[in-house]
Amino acid sequence: MSTPSNSAPRSANFTAARTLEDGPVPYLIEPSAQPQGTLVSVHGLSRQSTLQFESMLTLAEALNVTLIAPHFGDTEFSDYQRLGRRGRGPRSDLALLQLLEHLHIGAEAPLLLHGFSGGAQFVHRFVFAHPQRVTRAVLMSAGFYTMLDACTAYPYGLRIGRSLPGVRMQPEAFLRVPTLTIVGAQDTARDASLRTTHGVDARQGCTRVHRAQTWHRELAGMTAALGYPPAHELVEVAGIRHDAPQLIRQSRVAMQRFLAPALTSSATPS
Repeated sequence: MSTPSNSAPRSANFTAARTLEDGPVPYLIEPSAQPQGTLVSVHGLSRQSTLQFESMLTLAEALNVTLIAPHFGDTEFSDYQRLGRRGRGPRSDLALLQLLEHLHIGAEAPLLLHGFSGGAQFVHRFVFAHPQRVTRAVLMSAGFYTMLDACTAYPYGLRIGRSLPGVRMQPEAFLRVPTLTIVGAQDTARDASLRTTHGVDARQGCTRVHRAQTWHRELAGMTAALGYPPAHELVEVAGIRHDAPQLIRQSRVAMQRFLAPALTSSATPS
């Protein structure tokens, strides 16, 4: 593996957690003795993987799952939130699949995904590309979304072209994966980290709150149009801006309620 261009995450304050750098990407892990599944939490563009890992520990312990926080370096994986389009570095979706294989986490085990900001962009696009691997997903404060429009070029829509070789994004498959979209109700700043092109503003809204609402309406609408049972939820958390630890803390109950049934059902004999 290539040496990361920026510092890899450390977890010295957590004796049960450790950083390993011999996998496809550096990562933090909190193993569970008898895990009911795996929860992968993906950082935003600030790449604060350690802070996010620490913020998610309480939820992982409550769910009795192994917690993994991959660290996508800013040079190697500069396009990680869009899965690493052709010519823009390695594929981050394939790196995560390789990491799961490296950790001997098979496709039969429940896989829960969580992402904040750029990490939420990664998560919903990973679900689009690999719906068969994901049990449930939590999208938190994404800057913008890949909308369910087959005529619009990726990453704004589903027309992949040559940008992600081997990937086909089919709503019939990925809409079956339940998703919980979470956004702080005060996350309305038009800051430098928010994509503010006219096309995105016109299609999705001008703030992360409006974009989450637009995304959820489209997701729920197409799910209903296909005759699938309702599987997608939206939660707006009062008083919270674009702050990962605060938003995780304030929405922990909602995430646990949403994720726990997937683990319970997976343990039920068929």
